[in-house]
Amino acid sequence: MVSLNGTQAAIRAGYSRKTARAIASENLRKPEIAAEIVRRRRHMNEKFDGLIFRVIEQLCHIAYANYGDILDPKWTYKPLREWPPEFLSAVKSMKYSEKLAPNGPPGKRQRIVDQINIKTYDKLFALGLLGEFMGIFSRGSARKRHPKPKIGFVAHIDRH
Repeated sequence: MVSLNGTQAAIRAGYSRKTARAIASENLRKPEIAAEIVRRRRHMNEKFDGLIFRVIEQLCHIAYANYGDILDPKWTYKPLREWPPEFLSAVKSMKYSEKLAPNGPPGKRQRIVDQINIKTYDKLFALGLLGEFMGIFSRGSARKRHPKPKIGFVAHIDRH
């Protein structure tokens, strides 16, 4: 079973695009075809049950990632070992940079400012996919083009 789309299955079976939808509808009413689809879906569910759970779990990590979980009260990043694993699953990229602070008073050393720029996967897209899976949104709504927000956050690291 390639997909659950009867029209596409009819086209792959060699029917014309014009008649594929009608053929699919007709075929789905045939008891032996309907029974075979049920049998194959059960097999797929058994085979991929754990994988489906893991995919949904990862989408939830992305959808519900909260920057508040990795920041301390001074709005600096907590040490990486204190970050929840759920947040780390949502991280697309991390970029670390060190900069010298502007010159201080004469004779004083310059302070080094550390920054991490973190980008996470698209939260709205993950929510859309979850909504589709749960039947809240129509199929394909998560994949409709929407302006991609620049999801990211820059904060300082406490060097203590």
